[in-house]
Amino acid sequence: MISIKNVSFEPNEKTVLKNISLNIEKGKKYLILGPSGSGKTSLLKIINNLISPTEGKIYLDNISYDDIKAHNLRKRIGLIMQDPVLFGEYVYENFDLLKSVSFKNFSKEDVIFLLNLFGLNEEFYNKKNNELSGGEKYRISIIRTLLNEPDYILADEPFASLDRSLMIKIFQILSGYSEQNGITLIIVSHNYNDIIDFFDMLIFIFKGNIIFQGNSGEFLTASNKIIKNYLEGKIE
Repeated sequence: MISIKNVSFEPNEKTVLKNISLNIEKGKKYLILGPSGSGKTSLLKIINNLISPTEGKIYLDNISYDDIKAHNLRKRIGLIMQDPVLFGEYVYENFDLLKSVSFKNFSKEDVIFLLNLFGLNEEFYNKKNNELSGGEKYRISIIRTLLNEPDYILADEPFASLDRSLMIKIFQILSGYSEQNGITLIIVSHNYNDIIDFFDMLIFIFKGNIIFQGNSGEFLTASNKIIKNYLEGKIE
């Protein structure tokens, strides 16, 4: 479990997050919503230890982040970026590099299994990175993350550059794989209408505060005026 306890983030005396407390349970799927500038990305960066909170503590399995080496934390918590960065000239170099730095003992057959799972055939293994479409690069970055066998996967607006049908397809595959392997998903996304019911917990952030935690049914029928305005597109 990741436990966020009384975390605030106030760089240069500007309040981005205020007194956030949240427990992220193993194996569940979390969707973080809120208007632009509400603090969603900052919360994700804090969970990934890319930035440090001004106040409060974060724990992984009851051990403070302060007492966990960054390398060990990266093994447990994976990050899928909105704009994927691939390494080397060829697709297979991304997996070779991962193996060299992570010491994971996966095989070429493991890679090809995941390529096929995400709708990419074996030929992609030897393709050049610059020959891939944006959606193909994105799937390669997901596969690279999964091969690192993280316990948690964070994703910030991962579907922003994908068309609707591809977004749904990729999310369903990632969601199913995560369920089978006990991986926790924590996703920040504005494109939530088609996937909202797949999540165990929705977290709504407004002006640095969590004002809602619950399931999709509770969120969509919430009486809170801010949430209603958000759902109606009056605040973005």
